[in-house]
Amino acid sequence: MIKENLRILREQNGLTQAQVANVLQISRSTYTYYEMGRTKPDINTLKKLGRLYDISMDTLMEYSREKSSAVLHDNSLIYTSNRLMSELNPREQNLLMAFRLMGEKEREKIMDIVQKNLDAKKKPE
Repeated sequence: MIKENLRILREQNGLTQAQVANVLQISRSTYTYYEMGRTKPDINTLKKLGRLYDISMDTLMEYSREKSSAVLHDNSLIYTSNRLMSELNPREQNLLMAFRLMGEKEREKIMDIVQKNLDAKKKPE
């Protein structure tokens, strides 16, 4: 059920209800109602949640703890999806959550800025 899935995903990623609500641009109480099953998120909110947790809406609806330990590969770095967010500090979590909610063009702009910054640090002074 969606209410349990939202709570499980949030907890496994080491996030608070307030953090998730902030990223979704809703009140914490609205998000709390989603987790309690008092109200259900609309389709746009479900899309944002899928992007936030980097899972499809189908997976969001059918999520289980057993599926959460799948290993992901990213540039030779191997990590489990439920450990990644919980290992970041709150500022890093907020940055990653915002990045996941951006459109592809916005992500590319951010990545260009990051790459320029990294290239500038590599140059000898």
